[in-house]
Amino acid sequence: MDTLTCGICLDQLKVPVATPCGHLCCEACLTSYIEASADALHASCPTCRATFTIAIPDLRFVPKKYHPFLLPSIRRVFISPNANATADVETQHELRAEVARLTDKIDALVRDKALLMDRCEAAIRASQAHAQGERDERLAKERLEREMRDLRKKYEGLKGKYKALKASGQAARQLSTASRTVRPRAPTRSLYLRCLSGRLLPSRAPRRIGRSSASRSVPVCLALPLTSRSGLRRVRLLCPCASGASMIATGTKTTTTKGRVTAGCVRRI
Repeated sequence: MDTLTCGICLDQLKVPVATPCGHLCCEACLTSYIEASADALHASCPTCRATFTIAIPDLRFVPKKYHPFLLPSIRRVFISPNANATADVETQHELRAEVARLTDKIDALVRDKALLMDRCEAAIRASQAHAQGERDERLAKERLEREMRDLRKKYEGLKGKYKALKASGQAARQLSTASRTVRPRAPTRSLYLRCLSGRLLPSRAPRRIGRSSASRSVPVCLALPLTSRSGLRRVRLLCPCASGASMIATGTKTTTTKGRVTAGCVRRI
């Protein structure tokens, strides 16, 4: 097919000529191509771009022994029609078979390419998901480590406070135990009243009077109970003043004013 087609106009050859490289063109097409070139001595093949000389030397100035070797660059070609037809049919069958084979191969390659693209995309998606999971796990690990450090610091602080409070509590219990062991129990108001009413012996009377009982008045019936009309029971009382001296209150030396004791220092108990 190529032997019957012009390389310039891509049509059937009309007056075919051949370039030095062997490509066929129409004479008119090749002449127009060479005339359009800017170089007057050289031209290139329109098919393979091989350079050839277009200037013909004058044979008068060339020795005769070189005349057989001087051939024109562009030569006329004569093609047999029968040979071309047979070769054309055979070439067409071969080319069609080659085209079919190459087409099938291209289709198979396209299918393989599609399968490979699907596999590659799936692998890329899986790799991206795995990388994202690793990043999330790393961030979660760092967050948990920070929380663990904070909790450890809080634990150490609370542990120190607990130890300090425990030590202070032990010290307070020791001091409380020591104070209960050394410090006697203060007398109460009922003890003084029982002393004044005669239910306590004079030797067991309290030695001091608290602040609350020193500021209150005691009725005569509680302070000095009468045993009979002829006389009063002798009761030893403590003086609430600063001197701390004691006195004896009897029926003849003690007077009453509206039910209150007014004898000597025993005015308020």
